[in-house]
Amino acid sequence: MGTYPESGQPPNGEGSAERAPKSPTWASQARGLALASAPAALLAGIVILIVLAFLATLAFVGVINAVFILQRWPTAYLPLWSGPLWNSLFLTIASYLLGFAVAVPLGLVRAYGVGKTRNRIALLFYAPVTGYVHAIRGTPFFVQLWLVFFVVIEAAPRLNVLGWNVYFWAGLLALTLNTIGYQAEVFRGGFQAVGQGQVEAAKAVGLTGPQVFLHITLPQGLRLITLPLTNEFIALFKASTIVSYISVYELFVWAENLGVRFGHPIEGFLMISLYYLLINIPLSRAVTYLERRLRIPGLGTQPGGESFAFRFLGRGDETRRVASWSHAQPIRTRSGLRQASNGFAQVPTRSRGGLVPAGRQQPRDGDDDRPVPAGVPATTAASEPGLPAS
Repeated sequence: MGTYPESGQPPNGEGSAERAPKSPTWASQARGLALASAPAALLAGIVILIVLAFLATLAFVGVINAVFILQRWPTAYLPLWSGPLWNSLFLTIASYLLGFAVAVPLGLVRAYGVGKTRNRIALLFYAPVTGYVHAIRGTPFFVQLWLVFFVVIEAAPRLNVLGWNVYFWAGLLALTLNTIGYQAEVFRGGFQAVGQGQVEAAKAVGLTGPQVFLHITLPQGLRLITLPLTNEFIALFKASTIVSYISVYELFVWAENLGVRFGHPIEGFLMISLYYLLINIPLSRAVTYLERRLRIPGLGTQPGGESFAFRFLGRGDETRRVASWSHAQPIRTRSGLRQASNGFAQVPTRSRGGLVPAGRQQPRDGDDDRPVPAGVPATTAASEPGLPAS
């Protein structure tokens, strides 16, 4: 077994594999995620406790009947797959997926039918597609629902497919037509946000139009519009209550029956509100997390990086980082820069000992101090009087 020199370093890079940092295991990643989400989980628990305390107070003073809520709560999702909750979810998910499939080509037409990227086929359908989108977005869904209902009733008054009557299918069709118009406009914005330079570069290397769309435009566009599409799903889920006006048995009708038949309207609509909150809030938070994880750096508007806990308390992660910069200990380096212990270099200026970005010799009026990555060129520091040039 050989020995190393007095320096203690193995010759010729021996033992580098042993000193290389190990890749994080699944357990360490899960632990880090749990620690990062602990503040948000704590605040979510606090909010839940506040809601429960509020409901307990209402029950104590006699405004609501807690026993009635506990007895009738399961009737929203039982019997399984045919309860009012499942009807509302099926109407929303089915109409959303159908609208998604139709809205993608309509969004293409809206994005490439005019302007510098004008396509002859898209130009042919641009006028009718634009008219449809404006008609859907410019009229209330309640009006659209009744219009579709009367058309379906006149065309197929005895329609009954898969155990659902004509009223259910009329509501599904109305929701689908509505979400197509909104999703098409969301896709238009996502497709147009992809840089035209990438499209031209893909064509220059020999990709065809469909290949450019499948490999360049669609993947990047979907990442940009993740949150707007989620907002559309949540809005569609809430709009599904309106189909109750054409006798579709869903959550709103269930809550209304509790008030009419049992004389507990407050309890009924309080329960339906809790159901919507229990579905919409976790969905929104989960998609926000996925959007942050899948976001392409440099594409679109970058997130601020604040966690849910600090945004809830009115203080962002950026505030914490600025505070850590101000308390970091500076270290004198060979190039004359003061490198803080947090990995950023501090470049002194004539006006103040602040931070200036790399490549900028003087701060502009009104600029705030900002961090500069360590290892900036020596010319940045040498341009200031009194700093030695390397």
